[in-house]
Amino acid sequence: MRLTLRDKTQLYTELAKMVKAGFGFDKSAAVLEEQATNSAQREFAKSIQEGLKGGKTISQSIAKSELGISDLETSVIRASEEGGVLEDGFGYLRDYFATIRQTRSQIQSRLIYPAIILHFGVLLPPVLKSITNSMTGAAKVNIGGEILTSLLIIYGIIAVFWMGGSWLHRAARKGQPFDRFLRFLPLIGPTRRAIALERFTNVFRIYILCGQKISNGLEAAGNATQSAVIDSAAARIGETARQGNSIGDAFLAERDFPRDFSRSTANAEQTGTLEEDLKRWSSFFSDSVVQQMEKIGFWTPRILSVIVMVYVGWQIVSWYAGHLNNALDMMDMGGF
Repeated sequence: MRLTLRDKTQLYTELAKMVKAGFGFDKSAAVLEEQATNSAQREFAKSIQEGLKGGKTISQSIAKSELGISDLETSVIRASEEGGVLEDGFGYLRDYFATIRQTRSQIQSRLIYPAIILHFGVLLPPVLKSITNSMTGAAKVNIGGEILTSLLIIYGIIAVFWMGGSWLHRAARKGQPFDRFLRFLPLIGPTRRAIALERFTNVFRIYILCGQKISNGLEAAGNATQSAVIDSAAARIGETARQGNSIGDAFLAERDFPRDFSRSTANAEQTGTLEEDLKRWSSFFSDSVVQQMEKIGFWTPRILSVIVMVYVGWQIVSWYAGHLNNALDMMDMGGF
């Protein structure tokens, strides 16, 4: 039982509203439980209620649940509740999951056409083969069996790619080589980087806004990115902060952050405007995420459509070529 993107968008939307209205968390959790539309949402609300009764914070209450709560969520909620800016934290999570959900919905709807073409391509070869065999008097084709075999092969290939991609995504959270590999992939690389930087700036800003230690903010922000490269860079800068040195110089020494961002952060540290600067960069990276998501939603179905159309075209050409060869053989046999 895990929370879906829709569940998370709804829950954080309602929590942001109730915090803004001044609701206590006991009451907020009770309202969430009453309004829950499925068991996962009810479990989320109960986790908060039981945790608060046991003297836990909200982030501690939901962190141990089996609802699929990410490090990003616990980091944002922990920082915002410690600093009394939960409305900002819940609002950020609401917008983040709404963007992810919208992009996924766009991709799924645009994949309908290539999926239809793909199944047409699977159906076509055995049908054409059956027609050819009927014309030449050859053995009948088991159309159903061939279609089922082709579908199993295609679904198996899709499953392998899906599981491999999921594994690689998880590995990139802790392994820098995997993370750097994903960074070089078209569409995927720029999107992952934009998401990681958006998470980093938002969580780091919340910690600064709450008056938390910079080193703690950097550690939490790096962990929230789910990017081994950014996490490692943030840890090095955090160690510099613990030693009482300037984080601006440390940012400039790191190549894994955009140069303009590092330079701006260094200047903001000197002028005492780090929170305002992080807010501006957070907005910038948020816009970048939206743009990258739109690119994925636009190009993914089109790329798959081209692949499917090439496959279908190849099947048709192969059938015509085979049919033509059979016709030529028959002509040779007939002495034409």
